[in-house]
Amino acid sequence: MAQIQQLNKNKWFWGSVLIFTTSITLLQFFVESELVKSHQKQLARIASLNITIFNQIYVKELEPAYHETQQVFYQGRNPDLQVSVLNEDAELIVHSPVHWSEMASLVDQSSMQEVKLLQSEQSAYLHRIDQQSNTPYIYYAQKFKSPDNKNYIIRIGVPKNIFRTVLNNFRMQIAVFIIVFISFYWLSHKLERKNILKLASEHNVELKRKIAQTANNYIELQNASSCLAVAKTTDEAVNISQQLLKSIFDDIYSTIELSDNIYKSNSISCWAIRTGHSYTASDPQSYCQHAVAPLQQYQCTHHLCYPLLAEGRTFGVLTILFAEDKSIMVKQEHEIQFEFIAQNLALNLARIELKDKLNKKANTDSLTGLWNRRYFFSHINQWRQNKANLKKSAAVLMLDVDFFKQVNDTLGHDAGDEALRIIAEALMTNSRSDKDVVARIGGEEFAIFCENIEVEQATLMFSRISKYLKENPLRGQRFITVSMGVAFYPNFTLEGDELVRHADKALYVAKERGRDQICFAPSTKSVRDVKATSTRKT
Repeated sequence: MAQIQQLNKNKWFWGSVLIFTTSITLLQFFVESELVKSHQKQLARIASLNITIFNQIYVKELEPAYHETQQVFYQGRNPDLQVSVLNEDAELIVHSPVHWSEMASLVDQSSMQEVKLLQSEQSAYLHRIDQQSNTPYIYYAQKFKSPDNKNYIIRIGVPKNIFRTVLNNFRMQIAVFIIVFISFYWLSHKLERKNILKLASEHNVELKRKIAQTANNYIELQNASSCLAVAKTTDEAVNISQQLLKSIFDDIYSTIELSDNIYKSNSISCWAIRTGHSYTASDPQSYCQHAVAPLQQYQCTHHLCYPLLAEGRTFGVLTILFAEDKSIMVKQEHEIQFEFIAQNLALNLARIELKDKLNKKANTDSLTGLWNRRYFFSHINQWRQNKANLKKSAAVLMLDVDFFKQVNDTLGHDAGDEALRIIAEALMTNSRSDKDVVARIGGEEFAIFCENIEVEQATLMFSRISKYLKENPLRGQRFITVSMGVAFYPNFTLEGDELVRHADKALYVAKERGRDQICFAPSTKSVRDVKATSTRKT
């Protein structure tokens, strides 16, 4: 009887153990399934938050350079959380663990399991090995559309060992006491969920603040870029850049040194110019010499130099000056913006230089180096359009080489070209470089536009030109002479080419009267035949 009772107790014990074990197994399976679902929902919520952030950046028009978006996610990265955004061709746009410059080295994403699953599913949740760190990860991926109706994929990844630790703790505690474990699980689950939501909320607020600040800065940069694109001179481009830096960045100072001083001792010691890359200095021993005086002036302790490089040339250096308490902010938030300003300024300096060279080439006589006919008449027209000049006096001096055809016939065209260059040198030497415009307007004919000049000054200029030609004969044997005709404004108007025509008529009179002299057009316009006043050179 006792043996039967003992046998019944054993049956009950093992039955109870089996039932208990089965219950634990079923409960463990059920709870683990719920954990997986809960974890999937949490990753879905995090994905939704990051989709909102991505769309906000897109709305703020921070693109077309996607690396700006990548930089925002990289700066707000979490070491235990991977955030990736792929376009419809499975190309990475955002991958929070890496800097934007490392994006190109990442493996092709089209072969990833979650990407393949999304071809037939709206979302995917799976485990696989992360190829970058070679560690197990849990990934959640889903499709979404941007505000411009483009298809994208967001992928959230967390290390698998985090989730595995939760499961192991659960299994250990459920084996000791199911009820305590369940209570502990739900309590910890709720607390964890609350903390995650709290952290995500705080992170979202901070990220929104940074996005708004960065967006405003880049809108300012785009506006400044538009202004730089229409800058006509180097000084104008530099002033626009300095005003931009002053308006965007508080308590941060800047200087711009151009290539005119680039090979002076102070500038060539700049490491940014010597290496072609940005350079940071935080102690006096590493300061660039050109930054020492501005650092003392603005009472700063750090400086950051950016070389102004474009088209294989160095146009100068942009120097950012800031105090020690601003160093973290400058490096984390503003370095890319400073680099953008430096690159944009350098490109526009190259554009302005090229435009000036083309304009000079288009407006310069290739033989003599003087202004050509096009520029001469354009200058007169611009001078006339300035209302302040209408109260001034001006004159056009027309010159023609005497017996130029004989020079070409007897000495050859090379000698003729040499004669024209000698005359050009004579005109440039004996004219006022700051007020007079000297041009070759065709063949052996030259013209000078002078403002604020009287008869005596014009006569003296002709005498000096004639003296120069006498002291510099052609090939040391033939003297060159010129005839000059002069017409004054306001005696004649500047409309059309009237002033030039009357100067040309006076030149014709000088030729008729024996050449090698200066003649002045009369002040009246009613005389049909110009009866010019002539003055022989002395």
